[in-house]
Amino acid sequence: MPNATSLIKTSFEQERALDLTKSVLVIAGAGSGKTAILVQRYLKLMMTHTHWQPSDIVAITFTKKAAAEMMTRVHYTLSRNEGDSLARQRLAQLHTARISTIHAFCADLLRSYPIEAQVSPEFTILDEQQSSWLWQTTLDTCLITWAGTKTPAYLAYLAHHARPQLREDLTEFHRNRDKVQAVHPCAPTTPIEHVTASLTTLHHLAHQAFAQAKTGQEALDYDDLLHLTGTLLRTHPPIVTEIRGGIQAMMIDEFQDTDPLQWEILSTLCGYDPSEDTLAKNLLIVGDPKQAIYGFRGIHTHLFSQIQTEFTHQFLNTTVVQLTDNYRTQAHLLCELNPIFERVFAQDPTLNFTPLSAKRPPSLEQPLTLTAYDSRSLDVDRETILMSEWIRHLHQTQGYAWQDFGVLLRRKKSLHTLQKTLEALGIPAQLPQAPAPPNNFDWALYNLALGLLNPQ
Repeated sequence: MPNATSLIKTSFEQERALDLTKSVLVIAGAGSGKTAILVQRYLKLMMTHTHWQPSDIVAITFTKKAAAEMMTRVHYTLSRNEGDSLARQRLAQLHTARISTIHAFCADLLRSYPIEAQVSPEFTILDEQQSSWLWQTTLDTCLITWAGTKTPAYLAYLAHHARPQLREDLTEFHRNRDKVQAVHPCAPTTPIEHVTASLTTLHHLAHQAFAQAKTGQEALDYDDLLHLTGTLLRTHPPIVTEIRGGIQAMMIDEFQDTDPLQWEILSTLCGYDPSEDTLAKNLLIVGDPKQAIYGFRGIHTHLFSQIQTEFTHQFLNTTVVQLTDNYRTQAHLLCELNPIFERVFAQDPTLNFTPLSAKRPPSLEQPLTLTAYDSRSLDVDRETILMSEWIRHLHQTQGYAWQDFGVLLRRKKSLHTLQKTLEALGIPAQLPQAPAPPNNFDWALYNLALGLLNPQ
């Protein structure tokens, strides 16, 4: 396998991102081929550093699907070069590769040090739905117990709010527990202080019960994986040294969606130290702050901006590469969208917008028609009517079939309005049904059982 990147034609900026003499921060616009960069740099590291093992390279993706896709592409490229002895060797070693999500990576670390992390080596992992279900069942048990024992904080809360509101407040408190700073007034006097104090106490009790329920099942949820790994690394420096010694390079995808705790874990293990002139490990960070969507999880673009500043001005062996060639969207679409996004992102001085350049060959015969409007002066009903009338007009005047049209909605709640409008104009359409609440039947059975066990 003479050249790991020879199978894909790369641009000048992509070649800069593949320079192994540098650690690289890649600002990758939408459709700019970032996955190809991740795969090609991974392969280049494997084929250049022949004394490394695949496990020496840690690649962190945002989803399991992305990890599987990256692994598949690496496997495919190596298998196409089986005539090369090193490619055959790497292919045989690929099962040891560490290409995973941050949660899977942390799970492997915890299982490697179960005594120090104080976890069962056989723990199972609860996904978000399973964790939510266990929290709700635990909360139901707590509410019954508090009512039966007349827990003071429970009674204090009910003096101001109804029980159904307590369930909602505790669930919201639990969902935002990393962002909510508990308040404990020494002597509550106002109603809001009484509610805050009682809610804080009750959430502490419920959270303890939730932790006990997970321990009883030898289970950890995603938050546990991160927090326990963070604690393990902070309290056991020799373990940090041992793990760091087994990492030669690290690659992090979708960095704009990395939260501070995740970065603490990864930066600790790759020896990221802004006080030094050079980075200790070969590092690739890929992301785009303009695509950050998890602000509600406490993730903000200032972390990305901080790393970009350090890569630009602090370290001697780092560089920043911006990919603006777009291989996904056609030119006539980008010509309309670039000016719009330029105005939108101009409202945030931390987001530097660079127009995307279309590299995809044109395939649509009809030009793009873009209708812009001020959402502050046009309600959903009027917007739906305008769109439906436009569909009917094209059907009647240009011969489009009804099945040639597709409608994307920002919110599911607009489905009902759209359906009524289309029916009124005689436009046949297939609309998805509103999804039923998850585990609706299971919840009904569970609540029935609770009622039978405790009629009060």
